[in-house]
Amino acid sequence: MVDVPLSVSREILILFRSSAVFINAAYAVLLVVLAVLPRSISQAGFGMSDLAAHAIAYGVQGCLLMWAIRPILGVKRGVLMAVIGTMLFGLITETVQSILPYRDFGINDLGADGIGAMIGVGIALAFGFGGKNGVRQH
Repeated sequence: MVDVPLSVSREILILFRSSAVFINAAYAVLLVVLAVLPRSISQAGFGMSDLAAHAIAYGVQGCLLMWAIRPILGVKRGVLMAVIGTMLFGLITETVQSILPYRDFGINDLGADGIGAMIGVGIALAFGFGGKNGVRQH
């Protein structure tokens, strides 16, 4: 058995945490791009309702956000901030859509975003993502 110096382990954990933040940010950019594209392009080929697409998209966002912030905030505050943060992000994207001539603000979309966020955070908790030091707990 080989001992890994604490500094190397800490560097790996910092890299893992920063990866979670990077993946979350990249996914958020993808959601913004999809939000500002005309509907005919952003929903092409999905074959599902707009509300289902919102719930799935923001469920993934909630799961990723929980993965990124749980090691910092803990479980209770992490859950609260991941759900609120994901819903706030949905509100921002819907507000941006309201100023675009080819998109509109959808209150039902916000509801689907919130439901998806709660499901995504629940999935993150169920699978242990974002556990101690940001790694999956067994």
